[in-house]
Amino acid sequence: RLKFRSREPRFIGLVQAIAEWRERRAQTKNIPRNRVLRDDLIMEIAANRPKSVEQLRDLPRISLDKESAADIVAAVNSLLKAPEEDLPSLPPVETTPRGIGPLTDLLKVLLKLSAEESDVAQRLIATSSDLDALAQNDEADIAALKGWRRRIFGERALALKHGRLALAADGNRIRILDLDSNPATKP
Repeated sequence: RLKFRSREPRFIGLVQAIAEWRERRAQTKNIPRNRVLRDDLIMEIAANRPKSVEQLRDLPRISLDKESAADIVAAVNSLLKAPEEDLPSLPPVETTPRGIGPLTDLLKVLLKLSAEESDVAQRLIATSSDLDALAQNDEADIAALKGWRRRIFGERALALKHGRLALAADGNRIRILDLDSNPATKP
């Protein structure tokens, strides 16, 4: 699960090939992946595309044994020769509709309040991607809209989203206002 610097197919292929080599090497030696080669160095190698062991060794912070260096260079050269149609690509970037960002921010505040009230870690109730999904779709297939999470957060989140609930600052704390039951807030 590496974060890509570039969406260019050849770069993505290089990162995948080097990461696969690292995974095999880590399993063979029974050591953590990052002890074989750190994520940032995989990106560095993919960006520089060394065609020889010497070019690979010239990269800063790269120190590999001869066999590892040769394996990586072989993977790089193989991918550089691969036809375009054989290269991987990332799925298209999903753009969020206008207005979703501020709604997601409000949901984050409500999540923080709900987590504090129930004494449960925020990330156990909902993730950032859950909040984005909820902001876009009332029936999103997320944990925050099921079971105990729905009781402590999901119902309130839907009410906030549809204007039946509001958040208000009261000194140094945030209050939750139920607009359906508060006659002072009705027009």
